[in-house]
Amino acid sequence: MTKRKRKRRRARKQRQQTSSQTIDWQLPYPPLAPEDRMSAIMNYAEFVPGYDEFVAEMGKQAFEEQMDYFYFFLGNSDRLIDEPEFQDVELGIDPYDFVVFAAHDFLTDMAAEKGDIWSPEGGLVPPYDHIVQHAISRYLTPTLQADLKRRTRRTAHRCRGTGIGSMANAVKIELDDEGPPSTIVTLLPTLFSNALIQSVLDTAKQHERDWEERDRSLDRWMEQITAADFDQPAEQAIEKLAAAGQRAMPHIAHLFYGLELEYDEYPVITALELAARIPCQLSLRFLTQTLFDSGDWPADRAAELLSNMPDLACPYLTYALTVPGGPKWQVALQGYMLLGKLECPGTFDVLVDGLSYLGHSPHDPEVGQLSAAEGLLALGDEQAIPTLHDYLRNPQASLEARSELLYMLLEHDGGHPWGTQIAGDLTLDTLPSSE
Repeated sequence: MTKRKRKRRRARKQRQQTSSQTIDWQLPYPPLAPEDRMSAIMNYAEFVPGYDEFVAEMGKQAFEEQMDYFYFFLGNSDRLIDEPEFQDVELGIDPYDFVVFAAHDFLTDMAAEKGDIWSPEGGLVPPYDHIVQHAISRYLTPTLQADLKRRTRRTAHRCRGTGIGSMANAVKIELDDEGPPSTIVTLLPTLFSNALIQSVLDTAKQHERDWEERDRSLDRWMEQITAADFDQPAEQAIEKLAAAGQRAMPHIAHLFYGLELEYDEYPVITALELAARIPCQLSLRFLTQTLFDSGDWPADRAAELLSNMPDLACPYLTYALTVPGGPKWQVALQGYMLLGKLECPGTFDVLVDGLSYLGHSPHDPEVGQLSAAEGLLALGDEQAIPTLHDYLRNPQASLEARSELLYMLLEHDGGHPWGTQIAGDLTLDTLPSSE
């Protein structure tokens, strides 16, 4: 069944408001409370292809009863986690993936605040749901989807004649559908959330395990880099570690973290250069941490290196710049501009949203909005001309950011090729202001 995204979100909201009744899953079709029926809040005729034909064949009541149960089973499909067929699902999440680090940070903060990953209204709380949905979007591969379908088939066969069997059938139907599964399928976020939490718990042990199991024949090259400096660089050692590829990652991690040095010191900068030559999720971690935390020239160098790693940088930046409530100003400052340079999928929309960035302190709007505007210019998409034209004239937008943008368009380095098209007859004195 093909469903519009907007309808999927509404369906998910309905799942969050289902009744708290005790469900007898031994029944093939447990009784539905009024609040469990999707037809109570949605008009199936608006989004179910062939609705009229189905109604003509089955009758309106029978068809909508079938649809209500379909969504009811999808919305409770996290219950399948308890079935033996789903005890050993391997999602293949890289232990150093950025979603694992994001989950670590969120769960650490949540524990300190004695919070919960579940919203009182139902479903995951938005910041954590954002992490989980990004994990699903990248790791729900055709191979994994086929594996989950096999598991649902086995469950449906073993539990035929029960609600669990009906639920497994509903999930299989949804997984058979073209396109990504509906967000109402609670099995998926529950599977991925459990996997992320386990990865977070294993993070420290993973670092220790990687270090203990490292290729010790590479230690000498790491030690040469540790002893070197910018005046006497360890060029041979750098090439040896680069040639070792993934085997050298524990050594690069030690250079970056283990020596407790500043970002601008030789071993750390060398670790960044090596990381860029061995693209992986851990390399991405080193580079993005430097980009957002270091400031000054190490951040600029990290941005240059990341610009050559679009396959890793694009998913991360898209995630980081679209977090609920907006990114931190450090992420906005560097991220929007880099996103524009990389020309990632969906970049234009993310950058347009960045023109409304407010952040979390009075100085943040200037930083974030200007970076988003620079990103649009770097992207080079002519759709940006009317967008930036309107932005300059928006009195609610940051006056400081718009003033700097106007200067860049008309004066900096002789002005931008789109300068007069965007600025028109505006001057610093005539920029609209809400003050």
